Amino acid sequence: MSGWRWWLTAGLVVALAGCGGMVGVYRGPEPFGGKEYAVSPPKVTLSREVRVVVLMLADERPAMEHDLDWVRQSHSFSDNLGQPAEVRTEFDRAIKSGLSASRRIRLVAPETFLQTRDADLIISGRILRCEAERKMGWLTADFHGRAEIEIVLRSGEGKSITESPLEFESEVEIPWKPPASDARVDEIPVGYAASAVEKAIRQVAESFLTSSELADALLALN
Repeated sequence: MSGWRWWLTAGLVVALAGCGGMVGVYRGPEPFGGKEYAVSPPKVTLSREVRVVVLMLADERPAMEHDLDWVRQSHSFSDNLGQPAEVRTEFDRAIKSGLSASRRIRLVAPETFLQTRDADLIISGRILRCEAERKMGWLTADFHGRAEIEIVLRSGEGKSITESPLEFESEVEIPWKPPASDARVDEIPVGYAASAVEKAIRQVAESFLTSSELADALLALN
């Protein structure tokens, strides 16, 4: 290859890397959401049944340029950060899973509560962060899932139980090692980015449900 052709080719490679385009054949989408969450219940012994209403958390994440599919398939030298478009139902499912695991907690549907106004505890809040990032290493790739939520606890009458909202965050890491030394970035199997986010959601929900703040609130209502 002549000198000018080599430099032209090299320039195109650098330009493409800077644009952060996909590499190779599209191998998505990431199978995110819709799964069951196994979450530990609150660490408290209740003497009677406590009726709890869980309102859907508001999604207040900052807008992000890329979606979850991008995380696994983007160029290794460019932006490898992305987030799922819809995560509210995932947090809702995870929180309710942990509460349902306690035999002394009875979940009250929000629509039922709006009619009866009959409950002991109302859980609401905001989703502040829920994303995945791929970090490339020497013949490896680490997928990081991050989640952050803000929780508000109120009595059935609507009175705030804590002085300020409670914040919980989590980060998990799922490593990937290629089966061969010549494996390409676009050969990473589906599921790694999605799994990292789902595990972060489960972990942050469990952090809230097993917190001393929730335990104290439940005991005070009991």
